[in-house]
Amino acid sequence: MQLNLAPLFIYIIHKIWIDVSKLGNKKLYMIKNVNKKIIKIYLLFNVIILFLLSSISAEVIKIGLTRLKEGDTFILQSQDGGYIYLDNKIILKTKSEIKLTVRTVFNYLSIALKEGDKTVSYEGRECKIVPSIFVSIENPVKTVKKYYEGEIIIKSKDGTLFAINQIEFDKYLSAVVSKEIGTESGIEALKAQAIVSRSYAIFNFQKHKKDGFNVCDSRFACCQVYDGTYKAFNPKVYDAVSHTTGEILTYNGRCIDAVFHSCCGGRTCSSVDTWPNTDEKKWLVGINDIDNSGEAYCKNSPRFKWRNEIPKEVIAQCFGLHQTTDKLSLQKNNSNDIIYICIGDKRLTVMDFRRKLARLGYKGVDSNFFEIEEKNNSYIFFGYGFGHRVGMCQNGAKEMARRGYNYRDILKHYYPNVNISNRRDYEKGF
Repeated sequence: MQLNLAPLFIYIIHKIWIDVSKLGNKKLYMIKNVNKKIIKIYLLFNVIILFLLSSISAEVIKIGLTRLKEGDTFILQSQDGGYIYLDNKIILKTKSEIKLTVRTVFNYLSIALKEGDKTVSYEGRECKIVPSIFVSIENPVKTVKKYYEGEIIIKSKDGTLFAINQIEFDKYLSAVVSKEIGTESGIEALKAQAIVSRSYAIFNFQKHKKDGFNVCDSRFACCQVYDGTYKAFNPKVYDAVSHTTGEILTYNGRCIDAVFHSCCGGRTCSSVDTWPNTDEKKWLVGINDIDNSGEAYCKNSPRFKWRNEIPKEVIAQCFGLHQTTDKLSLQKNNSNDIIYICIGDKRLTVMDFRRKLARLGYKGVDSNFFEIEEKNNSYIFFGYGFGHRVGMCQNGAKEMARRGYNYRDILKHYYPNVNISNRRDYEKGF
């Protein structure tokens, strides 16, 4: 990421304006009594500084949008044209609508570039489009159009096609906050989400380094949800991101992996209980997420309470069995959070069980806070909460904000032992 010097740029312009105003107030005809050489040096110095600052862009982030195997086709469109680069050389500059159809052939990109009725073919290793407003992307996996600002980079690596969006970090963050917690949330909840999402992105900034980008758009189920920026802009979200500029969550002077979830069901869970065999994290401990009357902050969430029924044969398949006469059992911690789901001598973490059920087409369990009941040829799962229940409960944060808590109160509640610090006080990337 690069340093954002926009505030300094504005300051210098303001200073020059003030200095010129002072000269005007003293009447410019008296300049003959001033050392003209000094004034020339002063003005030249400011011009150089402005030139240098204008060439420094805001800090950026690269987001992986898709990953396709050899032979798959990727379609990219821009309604307002733009600049098209192939292997760092410009091949087209236009304001007309353009369409790129890209596929990989070995380690090369095969590109069909259409402008109006004219189509030209190219080959190369990396293609970049810099749109004036937005582009839309489609691929064979999911034909859904999404809109992006910044740059779209398409490259081939080891027979795999990668599409990457490079954009200013704060624009990315605003889009993530809008998608993750919703624009209808109170401003203090939005601020809390902005700090959590900023911390998460910085902690995981090198997660996809080997593939040439920083984070993914959640397509690979490991990062925050990002669906582009063009339709995600919201003034309230932008204010929340701007108000908390640079603020992150730290523990012992280092940025934390600030995970979060939708609904905790009245109690959050520690990271080691949700993800066994991982190191304990002092800031990701289980807390009671209730008010003074004992009511859960997230009780009004539609995902607060749930009930699902799953056939026994499906459960057996999750454990690699065709069928079994062994009964299902649960291994819990002292807070009654489910650590493992067991059949005989086999066991699965709740997260693994959820993933296996999803592959079999079943909704399964919504969280790791539940009980089971046997019913003929199936089991009924009934429980509370939605997601892994670690870190900030988003529905709880919304309710706390509605009741007048500020974003610092919310963050201290969900992440015990952390500090809210400014990025500039710490090493970049940690």
